[in-house]
Amino acid sequence: VDCHLRYVRSARYGQRIVVRATLMEYENRLKIAYEIRDCDSGERLTRGSTVQVAVALDSGEMQFVSPEALIKRVEKLRCAD
Repeated sequence: VDCHLRYVRSARYGQRIVVRATLMEYENRLKIAYEIRDCDSGERLTRGSTVQVAVALDSGEMQFVSPEALIKRVEKLRCAD
């Protein structure tokens, strides 16, 4: 439902990059922060975030609480760290 990007520098064809995605929120919506850096220098090229929400299969309506199965899986993974 939402996407933000902040371009700092251009990536070039053949350039090796590192993409890091971090789950910021998950209980009511999924918010994921992204950072793209040059692999060799570590210089930040881009940062951004996306927001996704669950949608009911039958009606297509947005759900304002994440599905319980998703919450349980995320919490299980967080406890494994």
